Amino acid sequence: MKILLIYCCGLVALVACGSGSIGATHDSGTFDSELQFDGSDLSDSGLDGSSPPNPGPGDQMAEPTIPPGDIPAWMEPHGINVHDLVGNVPEAHLVDTIVSAFPGLGRYISGTRNGSTVTIRVRYSLREDASGQFSQGSAPGQLAALDQWPTVVPASELHLYNGTTEVTDKVIRYRCRAAGLVKPSDNAASLDRYPVTQVNTNLFNEAGALVLPANRGCTFLLNGLYPELIGESTFRSNNKIQVNVLGQQSFTFKSYIGVGNAGNLTPLQTQLSNTYASRHDKFDIAPPNGTDVVLLKFPPAPVDAYGPIANIARPSSGSYRFASTAGPGLSVDHITSIAMSPSLQWQDADQSGSTTELVFLPTLGPVNKISSPEYFVPFGVSYNPCMSSGGCSAGLLTQIYNATMTMTLYYYSIERTGDNLYKIPLRQVGVTYTSAAPGTVTTHGHGYFDYQGRLVDFEP
Repeated sequence: MKILLIYCCGLVALVACGSGSIGATHDSGTFDSELQFDGSDLSDSGLDGSSPPNPGPGDQMAEPTIPPGDIPAWMEPHGINVHDLVGNVPEAHLVDTIVSAFPGLGRYISGTRNGSTVTIRVRYSLREDASGQFSQGSAPGQLAALDQWPTVVPASELHLYNGTTEVTDKVIRYRCRAAGLVKPSDNAASLDRYPVTQVNTNLFNEAGALVLPANRGCTFLLNGLYPELIGESTFRSNNKIQVNVLGQQSFTFKSYIGVGNAGNLTPLQTQLSNTYASRHDKFDIAPPNGTDVVLLKFPPAPVDAYGPIANIARPSSGSYRFASTAGPGLSVDHITSIAMSPSLQWQDADQSGSTTELVFLPTLGPVNKISSPEYFVPFGVSYNPCMSSGGCSAGLLTQIYNATMTMTLYYYSIERTGDNLYKIPLRQVGVTYTSAAPGTVTTHGHGYFDYQGRLVDFEP
């Protein structure tokens, strides 16, 4: 395995780093580029803080119809965002899931659905920048970094709280990746496969909420240091699906031991590798008949090894992947809890070697395994300074080695109940893709998208 998880440019992403098992790496020279805003006023960009549209008759949002000529010949696979799962799956399945992970971490607290209005509460672990003056976070969703799947969320209104004190007005800028029925503008070697817009003014509505446009991942910057905040996001969009629970599997896994750049945890990685054999847990999965999508619920790592050392004791996410015993390699990385098809997975970009596969990734299948998140330090073990400085005791190494964690894979079937959905073939771009790539390519399965690019169902 050659792809490693990094924290770079305020994002969790992947880079190639030679042979061996999956580890983690970080480009320390670019960590703060997510904070290097150019100061321009983009209030005329169409991402100017305008409020989401009002519901139409019967509490349904008015939706435009996309002309056939404007529907792309293919789209990349996307995950189904937590916004579309609230009220459609049992709340217990969603509590504590990781809903954002770039930068920082967002974990689901609770959510409600009332007609076309969805409200989600999230516990954010923010990241201090290198200057020690600002805090970074990310709204619910996932951007398309390197070969990761994005999710699309509708426009939202976000309030942030430090305890009982609202601090939304401390946000000074945000950056959002474009939504819509569009192909990527960049390839799987890019930290942003879709265009990014930065907004510095007209951030709030009259109620003081930070208003975010429909997007494929938004990050925000606050003036001041806030290790943890509670966020409440309100979305307005039509519910398109009914979800049925088919079953679940739980797996007990242990921390990762092996090669890879471990960032600030390199001393611990060295000690563990010198003491124990390499390991990376993988498990057989057994989707019940009729399974359309799966959702993995897994705990966070207790440390963040990448970027300023001030963040090291804060929780973070890690990559999990699907695998097939019928073919080589693992799937692309997934780092948040998104609903996705277990039968439509694409091969890790770093493992795709032919000229054609570098333009568009090959599919992986039939998928019958899932790998555990790649954590050097297991959930439940607190950060100790020796992890970054060296010299951890034999007792601590034993604790790390023996600690177990649990992850649960939920199996769902989906019934499409909404209209104005577009069935579009799926293809995932590789590391040499350009927007000038051939318009006619081999596709694998279909996704059902709305006009904003929200994928709500898969069809093999």
